[in-house]
Amino acid sequence: MSSSEQPEVRKKGSGQRAAGLAVGGLGVVGVGLGSVFGILAMQAENDAGEFCEGAVCEAGSDGVSLTNKARGRATVSTIGFIAGGALLATGLTLYFTAKSGGEATALTVHPKAGGGFLSLKAGF
Repeated sequence: MSSSEQPEVRKKGSGQRAAGLAVGGLGVVGVGLGSVFGILAMQAENDAGEFCEGAVCEAGSDGVSLTNKARGRATVSTIGFIAGGALLATGLTLYFTAKSGGEATALTVHPKAGGGFLSLKAGF
């Protein structure tokens, strides 16, 4: 690196905040999927109600299939909400606990070759 080139300097905590936003974004997606599958589960359960009375479904009807579909979608919904909520909480924690303020110290590495050796000199 020549003397005219300056190392890239980032703000303190910017990497942690970026990670927090990414993880939080995944959490929002998880909660969204949980919501969609929750709605689909309710719809399937309502459709099964035409063929079932309580826990008893008409023989040969689509009620059992619709009830099983509703339960599967409800399970996906629950997993989406739990995972999404955990990711969202983790993302918020990462974002709000990141250090703020001045510039972070840049790591510079200077390779040096000579006398049959290759060495690296690092500095902050």
